[in-house]
Amino acid sequence: MAFEINNLKTNKDMETEGVWIDEEGGLRLKIARLNNPNYKRAIARGSKPYRKQIANGAIDKIGDKMEEVVRKAYAKHILLDWKNLVEDGIELEYSEAEAYRLLGIQEFFEIVESHAQDAELYRDAEREESEGN
Repeated sequence: MAFEINNLKTNKDMETEGVWIDEEGGLRLKIARLNNPNYKRAIARGSKPYRKQIANGAIDKIGDKMEEVVRKAYAKHILLDWKNLVEDGIELEYSEAEAYRLLGIQEFFEIVESHAQDAELYRDAEREESEGN
């Protein structure tokens, strides 16, 4: 038996456009894969003002600023939509600004991040099986 390297390949369109993921309580999140090209460009642009400090090893001094860059990039290029998300009994409509705000909740950020890092979600065969196609 041999290992088929092609089984590792992911669908690049799915990585950028996102996939719908079901969570507890009927929550559905549309999440793009971490490090997709749009996300990488946003991180590069957002970190540009801090490159000198990063190169000099002063990352601890700009930690909060870099967290903001990452959260903005997640809100624009990773968490792309949701359904059935409620806060204080009120259903929240998706917007980039609302995504940015909610990604400030560490536990919610970790849920999104976990899915965005899961390569299995972005493989055609895996999605077809999980969606019953």
